[in-house]
Amino acid sequence: MKIAVLSASPKQQFSLTLQTVRALEKMFPQDEFDVHFIKKGIDHSEFETKANEADLVLVLSSLYHFNVHGQLIAYLEGIHIREGKPITYLTTSGGNMDVPAHNFMRSFARGNRLSWIKSLSLLDEDILQESGREELYRWFLYVK
Repeated sequence: MKIAVLSASPKQQFSLTLQTVRALEKMFPQDEFDVHFIKKGIDHSEFETKANEADLVLVLSSLYHFNVHGQLIAYLEGIHIREGKPITYLTTSGGNMDVPAHNFMRSFARGNRLSWIKSLSLLDEDILQESGREELYRWFLYVK
């Protein structure tokens, strides 16, 4: 399975949410995760192309930074993903503004006629615990 990953974290390669995707890569070595980062003023076409070629679009964010949600909204409004494309959302904020963010992503998916798959919100330390990794594993099996 090819997964186009869009990370909204300002920490980019060092974000905990991206490390969660790295854990998924180890759990599912047969799948291909193609990671892209939101950058202000950068052309959206590369991610848009990858998203439309992928089997799944996975959007990541951690909402510790107040600007992340607004930056994600602005970025998503500038891309066009093929109707019916499966999309889901993963956060590692553990409830800190997660409910409105997940609601926005679900509304974005439905408003753009994408196939919404139930998202996941983890606490930042969940990936360090076996129960958190098991929840992540089971969620991704459900997503697939």
